[in-house]
Amino acid sequence: MFLKVAVFALLFLLTSTSAWAVQEHGGPEAFYVHQIAHIFFALSMVVLMVVLKKPLTAKSTGWRKIRLSALVFILWNVDAFFLHNCEFYVAPREAYITGGAMELRDVFSSFYYFGGLAENVFLAAAFILLAVGIKGLWVELKEVAHDA
Repeated sequence: MFLKVAVFALLFLLTSTSAWAVQEHGGPEAFYVHQIAHIFFALSMVVLMVVLKKPLTAKSTGWRKIRLSALVFILWNVDAFFLHNCEFYVAPREAYITGGAMELRDVFSSFYYFGGLAENVFLAAAFILLAVGIKGLWVELKEVAHDA
């Protein structure tokens, strides 16, 4: 099975071409849609956390990890939301990092830099917790199937 997946992946990577499926939108509509998407994603993670608080799922280690992943996704969305707003005040073209020096001129540039670092940490942690939670559910499922 692994060999089949590896051969398929290799062939897929060697024969791929450009998709030409990305369309940039100018003006403010793209910004608003993107920010609304962060709000909806954060709200959906709140709903997931509420659903996973029920006693049946609260006992499972896998579901607890997925619930924790939802919390970290909420933190990521909040950070990304405010980070995108800071982009209006601090643009990369201002070159607040020049050579080996970093000029954090105000609170916006500080948040833009440190918020960008935190955004990556939150996102990586959320996906790792999600993967660990799914693996935990898989192990629990195998144990239930083995006992039956």
